[in-house]
Amino acid sequence: MPALGPDRAPLTDAPHAVPPLRSRGIPTAVEAYGSGAVVLARLRDLPVDRIALHPAVAAEVVADPTAALVVGHTVALTRVLGSTVHADSVDVHVDATLTRLGCEVLHAGSGPLPADEFEAWLRRDDAVRPFV
Repeated sequence: MPALGPDRAPLTDAPHAVPPLRSRGIPTAVEAYGSGAVVLARLRDLPVDRIALHPAVAAEVVADPTAALVVGHTVALTRVLGSTVHADSVDVHVDATLTRLGCEVLHAGSGPLPADEFEAWLRRDDAVRPFV
């Protein structure tokens, strides 16, 4: 998936480069959103399929209610613009919060939880239970 971001394709080319890719069915993404490379106002000009949250932004959603509010509203805005938001897995608490906020959590290379941690997670009131 072609990506736009601080170490990717230049963002100044994005409004012209992205539509031909999407018309061919090639999905596009903005990487490291929240790092300062892509400001909120630019989202309307970037017709991408996916926005990837910067790891530092994702990691703050449990400890900082304001960060959770910003991420939640970013997800809502991004959906209205026709995209999705994802973040790399941080830990079970952050992942659960991100999921509740509507963010897709990617588990690249993560393994299953040990049984005792899984049971503790299930007992939590705020645990996300997709199949219950």
